[in-house]
Amino acid sequence: MNTRILFCIAAAVCAGVVSAAGRTTEAATLTKLPIIDGVINEGEWSEATHLTDFFDQAVGGKAADQTDAWIGVTEAGVYVAIHAHDSQPDKISARTVQRDGQFQGEDYAGVILDPMNRRAVEGNSQFFVNPLGTQWSNIAGGRIAKREWKGDWEGAASRVADGYIVELMIPWKLLSYPAGKKSNILFNIARLNNRTQTASYWSNPGNPFMADNHGTILDVQFPKRDLSEQIDLLGYFSPEYDRDSRPQTSFRTGFDLRYRPTETTTSVLSVSPDFRNIEGQVEGIGFTRTERRLADTRPFFVEGSRYFNLTDDEVGQMFYSRRIDDFDQGIKYFGNLDRRNSIGILATHEDGKRLDSVFRYNNQLGSRSNISVYSTYRDEPGRKSSVIGSSGTFAFGNTGLYYDLIQSDDAGMAGMASSAAVSYQLPNFFGIARATMLQPTFRARLGFVPEVDLRGGYVYGEYARALRKGGIRSYGMDFFAEDNERFDGNNGERQASLGGFVTWRNDWQLRMSAYTNRYETEESKELNFNIGYGVSNPLKNAYLSYSFGERAGDFTSFLAATGTYRLAKGVDFGFRHSVLNFQGFSDQTILTLGWEMDAEQALSARWVETDGDSNWYLAYRKAGGKGLEYFLIIGDPNSATTRDRVALKVVWAR
Repeated sequence: MNTRILFCIAAAVCAGVVSAAGRTTEAATLTKLPIIDGVINEGEWSEATHLTDFFDQAVGGKAADQTDAWIGVTEAGVYVAIHAHDSQPDKISARTVQRDGQFQGEDYAGVILDPMNRRAVEGNSQFFVNPLGTQWSNIAGGRIAKREWKGDWEGAASRVADGYIVELMIPWKLLSYPAGKKSNILFNIARLNNRTQTASYWSNPGNPFMADNHGTILDVQFPKRDLSEQIDLLGYFSPEYDRDSRPQTSFRTGFDLRYRPTETTTSVLSVSPDFRNIEGQVEGIGFTRTERRLADTRPFFVEGSRYFNLTDDEVGQMFYSRRIDDFDQGIKYFGNLDRRNSIGILATHEDGKRLDSVFRYNNQLGSRSNISVYSTYRDEPGRKSSVIGSSGTFAFGNTGLYYDLIQSDDAGMAGMASSAAVSYQLPNFFGIARATMLQPTFRARLGFVPEVDLRGGYVYGEYARALRKGGIRSYGMDFFAEDNERFDGNNGERQASLGGFVTWRNDWQLRMSAYTNRYETEESKELNFNIGYGVSNPLKNAYLSYSFGERAGDFTSFLAATGTYRLAKGVDFGFRHSVLNFQGFSDQTILTLGWEMDAEQALSARWVETDGDSNWYLAYRKAGGKGLEYFLIIGDPNSATTRDRVALKVVWAR
């Protein structure tokens, strides 16, 4: 729930666009610079434009707890002050102290910007600050977290009698901007009130969310480009001891070089990157017939990642970066060629093993319409594989049309995949119908395509509503039905589900669903129950889920208990235990302990036991500030069993 709300403010708003429906304001030029200290002193923001009347995005109308904001620009950047009024200031929530930590279960406020006014997902950046003054940002396109590389900005906050105050200064040089020109820029101010779970905006995107309704700052004069800021360097060195490796000791070093040839494009060269110390996502034990898709946090793939999203996952993810498990040299070029056109090019080479490459070109037809063409290629001994495709989205009011057309060639074996869909949305409702086809010979070696040899389609609908009064905070339901067959006419998969949820004002939530499925000749049906407490508080919550039914004539059940609890200031404990009962028992336990020592230092530990095999690790990190960053790991976070391993990693940037 909290993650979805963060997405509402931080990710969904990034699809924002300016139109006549959006609010506009003049560019007030500041001659007296405010001090970014979280305090609005008398007369400090007198030259800035005052913004009022914030709207509740979910239910419409003015937000119950209002916000005042001030906006001004200089040759260096944009200055923003936000006074978040709260009728119950003692219930304002703020816990995160480490920069770029996820603001789950917290209040925060900030600004959404795109100086290029590109009206596309890749163009918008978000900058938020919680009441403790902790900063979180998402730079357009994706950016490595190291501060010298990601770019620095100012943010501060303070609590006041009727809420809290946030002040921000965002330098233009962090963003793509039309150097030396005068231009309108995409702009909005957003706030999350955790107590009421209300996302409010100065320029209301509405419900359903319509990106056209974002705001605009008119006629901003941008400075000329500083050519000295074109090149950035990020390097590391890492000594390691691993008793189970040969040799037992090793020393690795490498670097990433970033060059920005224009205001809107970036190139990155990576030599001998270090992928071994990345803490992988733990794969669960819940029943699945196909491979699970896991997140990828490796820096080379994070940088500019949005420019390499080839498809919307309905026929699979055509580029799944985990397919490139390692490489020796890599290069990528990405960015916006102009306000409408963007490009992403990536190539990696592992000496003596393989060459991988990815290409994507996207044309933004309008605020919610685009067409892209893309390709992937893998060359390894004895096999060459390629994919070429096109995807598109076309929005007309509340209606959306979508398509995917993809051709693969795997060692001379050709295959095709395609999909077409239509969606419709109203306040609190979204529905979609899609037809999909994947030939038996379709292969995407760099993609995540769980299953092929299918043709058919599905329908899906959901209704969800937020309430601002009464004991219930929100409720909703969803329906899904799918029918696919194999190309030989036999049944592929036929399934249907119906579910619903209710969240109470006291932070309890109940979810229930019923599911029936026929996979080829195997039939199954299940009932699912999930009850949770503290759904808006990531540091004090508990969930219990249970599903049971029948699969292939055998009884099956899945039980999972999870929870997190803050033991002391900055010390958090997490627990998950799950048991799968299907033709035998499988169980998994995950225990985590984390200590945020200060804004830059943290200790973390994780212990995982799966079916009798266990693994633990202990890690220390000092990161988030400027200068050297240190990472020390005892054990191997990605191993199935405990390893006698110690690794140190030191990261630097300029």
